[in-house]
Amino acid sequence: VGHGIGFVSDIRRMNVALTRAKCSMIIVGDAAALSQSEHWRALVEHARAEKVLVKVRKRDVDRLFGEGQDAQWRVGCWPEE
Repeated sequence: VGHGIGFVSDIRRMNVALTRAKCSMIIVGDAAALSQSEHWRALVEHARAEKVLVKVRKRDVDRLFGEGQDAQWRVGCWPEE
């Protein structure tokens, strides 16, 4: 049963999230859940149309970012060569 997407449905929070990226952006989320918001739905549909929407399995996400709430990971940003 869906529970909505909470605070990320606020367009102001979406604006902050999308406009602060310095070099690239990766959004990790459930496309179906995010699509409950008209603005996130537009972004998901745009990503799908541009063929940049990537489906991953939970185990792959866990492998990349670690399992559990204590998992730590780093994100890097490198200038173009």
